Amino acid sequence: MLQPFCHFLTLLCEDAAYAEVISWDERASYKFTIRNRVVLARLWAKFHGSSANSKEIKKMLRDHVTRRNLVVVYSQPDKRCYGYQAVSLKWIQAMSDQMHNQKIKFPVDSTDPSPPPRKRKAAGVDGIAKKLRTKQVDLSMVKVESPFHPLPPPSDAIMVFPYYPPAWRQ
Repeated sequence: MLQPFCHFLTLLCEDAAYAEVISWDERASYKFTIRNRVVLARLWAKFHGSSANSKEIKKMLRDHVTRRNLVVVYSQPDKRCYGYQAVSLKWIQAMSDQMHNQKIKFPVDSTDPSPPPRKRKAAGVDGIAKKLRTKQVDLSMVKVESPFHPLPPPSDAIMVFPYYPPAWRQ
Protein backbone atom coordinates (compact mmCIF):
# COMPACT_ATOMS: atom_id res chain seq x y z
CA MET A 1 0.00 0.00 0.00
CA LEU A 2 1.49 3.31 -1.06
CA GLN A 3 -0.35 5.65 1.28
CA PRO A 4 2.07 5.31 4.23
CA PHE A 5 4.76 6.68 1.94
CA CYS A 6 2.90 9.37 0.03
CA HIS A 7 -0.75 10.02 -0.64
CA PHE A 8 -0.28 12.37 -3.55
CA LEU A 9 2.75 12.28 -5.85
CA THR A 10 3.80 14.63 -8.62
CA LEU A 11 6.67 14.29 -11.06
CA LEU A 12 7.73 17.57 -12.64
CA CYS A 13 10.05 18.36 -15.51
CA GLU A 14 10.91 22.05 -15.35
CA ASP A 15 12.10 22.66 -18.92
CA ALA A 16 8.77 21.99 -20.61
CA ALA A 17 6.65 22.99 -17.60
CA TYR A 18 5.41 19.43 -17.86
CA ALA A 19 3.73 17.78 -14.93
CA GLU A 20 2.56 14.25 -14.49
CA VAL A 21 0.22 13.98 -11.55
CA ILE A 22 -0.42 10.55 -10.12
CA SER A 23 -2.76 10.01 -7.19
CA TRP A 24 -3.50 6.63 -5.67
CA ASP A 25 -6.22 4.93 -3.78
CA GLU A 26 -5.92 1.39 -2.48
CA ARG A 27 -7.37 -0.19 -5.61
CA ALA A 28 -6.10 1.70 -8.63
CA SER A 29 -3.95 4.56 -9.89
CA TYR A 30 -5.10 7.65 -11.75
CA LYS A 31 -2.90 9.69 -14.04
CA PHE A 32 -3.42 13.28 -15.15
CA THR A 33 -1.16 15.26 -17.45
CA ILE A 34 -0.94 18.98 -16.75
CA ARG A 35 1.04 21.46 -18.84
CA ASN A 36 0.81 24.47 -16.56
CA ARG A 37 2.00 24.82 -12.97
CA VAL A 38 -0.80 27.24 -12.13
CA VAL A 39 -3.31 24.57 -13.09
CA LEU A 40 -1.31 22.08 -11.06
CA ALA A 41 -1.41 24.36 -8.03
CA ARG A 42 -5.16 24.86 -8.35
CA LEU A 43 -5.70 21.13 -8.70
CA TRP A 44 -3.55 20.60 -5.62
CA ALA A 45 -5.71 23.01 -3.62
CA LYS A 46 -8.94 21.53 -4.96
CA PHE A 47 -7.82 17.94 -4.42
CA HIS A 48 -7.22 18.59 -0.74
CA GLY A 49 -10.23 20.83 -0.25
CA SER A 50 -8.13 23.68 1.08
CA SER A 51 -7.77 27.35 0.25
CA ALA A 52 -4.11 26.97 -0.66
CA ASN A 53 -2.62 29.92 -2.52
CA SER A 54 -1.78 28.71 -6.04
CA LYS A 55 0.74 31.53 -6.56
CA GLU A 56 2.57 30.53 -3.41
CA ILE A 57 2.74 26.91 -4.53
CA LYS A 58 3.86 27.90 -8.02
CA LYS A 59 6.61 30.13 -6.60
CA MET A 60 7.80 27.38 -4.29
CA LEU A 61 8.04 24.96 -7.20
CA ARG A 62 9.79 27.48 -9.45
CA ASP A 63 12.32 28.48 -6.80
CA HIS A 64 13.34 24.99 -5.78
CA VAL A 65 13.16 22.81 -8.88
CA THR A 66 16.42 22.33 -10.76
CA ARG A 67 16.99 20.82 -14.16
CA ARG A 68 18.47 17.61 -12.82
CA ASN A 69 15.88 17.09 -10.09
CA LEU A 70 12.35 15.83 -9.87
CA VAL A 71 9.92 17.22 -7.35
CA VAL A 72 7.82 14.89 -5.26
CA VAL A 73 4.72 16.57 -3.87
CA TYR A 74 3.09 14.58 -1.10
CA SER A 75 0.70 14.84 1.79
CA GLN A 76 0.34 12.62 4.79
CA PRO A 77 -2.87 10.56 4.92
CA ASP A 78 -4.42 12.84 7.55
CA LYS A 79 -3.83 15.81 5.18
CA ARG A 80 -2.58 17.99 8.01
CA CYS A 81 0.83 18.64 6.49
CA TYR A 82 1.78 19.09 2.85
CA GLY A 83 5.35 19.04 1.66
CA TYR A 84 7.56 19.49 -1.37
CA GLN A 85 10.58 17.25 -1.69
CA ALA A 86 13.18 17.73 -4.42
CA VAL A 87 15.04 14.51 -5.11
CA SER A 88 17.45 13.40 -7.78
CA LEU A 89 17.14 10.42 -10.07
CA LYS A 90 19.83 8.77 -7.93
CA TRP A 91 17.44 8.83 -4.97
CA ILE A 92 14.66 7.27 -7.05
CA GLN A 93 17.10 4.58 -8.18
CA ALA A 94 18.05 3.92 -4.56
CA MET A 95 14.40 3.44 -3.69
CA SER A 96 14.09 1.08 -6.65
CA ASP A 97 17.10 -0.89 -5.41
CA GLN A 98 15.51 -1.19 -1.98
CA MET A 99 12.43 -2.70 -3.58
CA HIS A 100 14.62 -5.17 -5.46
CA ASN A 101 16.28 -6.17 -2.22
CA GLN A 102 12.86 -7.00 -0.80
CA LYS A 103 12.16 -9.23 -3.81
CA ILE A 104 9.60 -6.90 -5.33
CA LYS A 105 9.32 -6.81 -9.11
CA PHE A 106 10.24 -3.27 -10.06
CA PRO A 107 11.42 -2.93 -13.68
CA VAL A 108 14.56 -0.86 -14.15
CA ASP A 109 15.49 0.66 -17.50
CA SER A 110 18.72 -0.84 -18.83
CA THR A 111 20.01 2.30 -20.52
CA ASP A 112 23.48 3.73 -20.99
CA PRO A 113 24.51 5.24 -17.63
CA SER A 114 25.86 8.36 -19.32
CA PRO A 115 23.51 9.47 -22.12
CA PRO A 116 23.08 13.16 -23.03
CA PRO A 117 21.42 15.10 -20.16
CA ARG A 118 18.21 15.95 -22.05
CA LYS A 119 17.71 12.36 -23.16
CA ARG A 120 18.39 11.03 -19.69
CA LYS A 121 15.99 13.47 -18.06
CA ALA A 122 13.13 12.73 -20.44
CA ALA A 123 13.66 9.01 -20.08
CA GLY A 124 13.75 9.41 -16.32
CA VAL A 125 10.40 11.18 -16.08
CA ASP A 126 8.65 8.73 -18.41
CA GLY A 127 10.36 5.68 -17.00
CA ILE A 128 9.68 6.52 -13.36
CA ALA A 129 6.03 7.26 -14.05
CA LYS A 130 5.76 3.94 -15.85
CA LYS A 131 7.41 2.12 -12.97
CA LEU A 132 5.12 3.72 -10.44
CA ARG A 133 2.05 2.76 -12.49
CA THR A 134 3.07 -0.80 -13.18
CA LYS A 135 0.99 -3.49 -11.56
CA GLN A 136 4.11 -5.58 -11.00
CA VAL A 137 4.94 -3.53 -7.93
CA ASP A 138 3.41 -4.79 -4.70
CA LEU A 139 3.87 -1.76 -2.50
CA SER A 140 2.23 -3.47 0.47
CA MET A 141 5.55 -5.30 0.94
CA VAL A 142 7.57 -2.11 1.21
CA LYS A 143 8.42 -1.18 4.78
CA VAL A 144 8.18 2.59 5.11
CA GLU A 145 8.73 4.33 8.42
CA SER A 146 7.84 7.88 7.42
CA PRO A 147 7.14 10.04 4.34
CA PHE A 148 10.87 10.87 4.28
CA HIS A 149 12.10 7.27 4.21
CA PRO A 150 14.37 6.14 2.67
CA LEU A 151 16.50 9.26 2.84
CA PRO A 152 19.25 9.81 0.28
CA PRO A 153 22.79 10.48 1.49
CA PRO A 154 23.64 14.12 2.35
CA SER A 155 25.68 14.45 -0.84
CA ASP A 156 22.51 13.86 -2.84
CA ALA A 157 21.15 17.23 -1.69
CA ILE A 158 17.61 16.51 -0.62
CA MET A 159 15.50 19.62 -0.07
CA VAL A 160 12.28 19.49 1.95
CA PHE A 161 9.87 22.40 2.11
CA PRO A 162 6.93 21.90 4.48
CA TYR A 163 3.72 23.64 3.50
CA TYR A 164 0.82 24.11 5.89
CA PRO A 165 -2.58 25.18 4.52
CA PRO A 166 -4.10 28.33 6.06
CA ALA A 167 -6.38 26.26 8.30
CA TRP A 168 -3.37 24.82 10.14
CA ARG A 169 -1.07 27.86 10.18
CA GLN A 170 -2.45 29.33 13.38
